[in-house]
Amino acid sequence: MTLPPDSRYISHAIMDAVLDPIFVLRHDEAISDCNQAACILLARPKLDILDQAARRLFSGWPDGVAAALDFPDAETEIERPVNGRRRVYRVSVVSGRRGDDDQNWKILMFNDITGERELSEELSVLNASLELKVGERTESLRQEIELRKAAELDLLDINREMATTQKELLLTLSGVVESRSRETANHVTRVAELCRLLGKSLGLSGEAIETLVAAAPMHDVGKIAVPDAILSKPGPLTAEERSTMQLHTETGYRILHSSERPLLRAAAVIAREHHERWDGQGYPNGLAGEAISLNGRIVAICDVFDALINARVYKPAWPSDRVVEQLRQDRGTAFDPQLIDHFLENITVALIINERYQ
Repeated sequence: MTLPPDSRYISHAIMDAVLDPIFVLRHDEAISDCNQAACILLARPKLDILDQAARRLFSGWPDGVAAALDFPDAETEIERPVNGRRRVYRVSVVSGRRGDDDQNWKILMFNDITGERELSEELSVLNASLELKVGERTESLRQEIELRKAAELDLLDINREMATTQKELLLTLSGVVESRSRETANHVTRVAELCRLLGKSLGLSGEAIETLVAAAPMHDVGKIAVPDAILSKPGPLTAEERSTMQLHTETGYRILHSSERPLLRAAAVIAREHHERWDGQGYPNGLAGEAISLNGRIVAICDVFDALINARVYKPAWPSDRVVEQLRQDRGTAFDPQLIDHFLENITVALIINERYQ
C-alpha cells in the first residue's frame, strides 16, 4: 500500500522537523529517504544521498556505523572530527517490516551528544578536582583536630597543674594559720580527710568531694587577722575577745570571695558558715537548717570532732566515747541530724584518720 501524496508530505515534514539526522533504508540497505538534518550531516543534497548504499555512504566513517547496521536493532557511540573539532554521535538502528509489500526496512539515526559528552567529561574533571580538594581539606581538618586535641591536652595539663598548685597554696596558707593559732599539728589535714569520709558516705560526686576536700582546710583562714594574744590564750575568752575571734568567719570570707576561682569561692562559703548551727544559734549570720550550705554543715561537724578528740591550748583531748556522746547531744541543734548519723556510722574510720594524721 502506497501512502497518499498528502501523507507523504506530512511524513517528510515531520522528519525534517527532527534535528537529529535520520536515514530510512530499504531491505537492501539503500537509502530510500532522509531528512534535512541528514543532508547537513553528510554535506550533500538529498538527491545525492537517495538510493546510495548506506555502507558505501558511511565507508569513511568509524567502523561503529557499519557494525550497527549488522544488527536489526543496535546502539553505539562514535567519534568523528568535523571542521577540526571532535564530534560524538550516538548511532541507533531500528528495524521493521512494511505491511504493503512485506519488505524489511531500517532507520539509521545519529544523535549528536558532543555537548553532553563534553559536559560529562568536564564534570568528571570537576569531580576529580573536588575529590582532591575534599581529600586535602579532610587531611587539613584531621591535622587541625589533632593539633587542637594536643592543645586541649596541654591546656588540661596546665589546668591540672594550676589546680594542684592552688590546692598546695591553700594547704600552705592553712598551715600558716594553724601554726599561729597553736592548734594541734595536721588539724587542717585531718579535717579535709574527715570531710572526704563524710562526703563519700553521703554519696556526693567525685568532683564535689574533691572541691570540698581542697576547700575545707581554709575554713579558719580568717584567723590570720586575729591577734596572737587571743589565739594563744589558755583560758576562757572575755566577751570582747570572743567577738573578735568570731570575726574570723567574715574575714576569711572577704579574703577568699574576691577570687573568681570556683575552689576559692567554695572555700569562702565554708569559712563564713562553718560556725553556723542547725538551730540558727550560730554565727556570723544565724543561718538555720538547709540555709547553711552542705559544705558548711559538713565542715562544722568535722572541725568540732577534731577539736574535741585532740588537745587544744584551752583544753585536753577528750576520750572518743565522750566525743561521740557530745555529737549525739548536738544532733539537730548544732548539727544537721542526717549528717551526724552518717558521721557516727563511720566513727571507727574517723578515729583511724585521727590517729593516722597525728
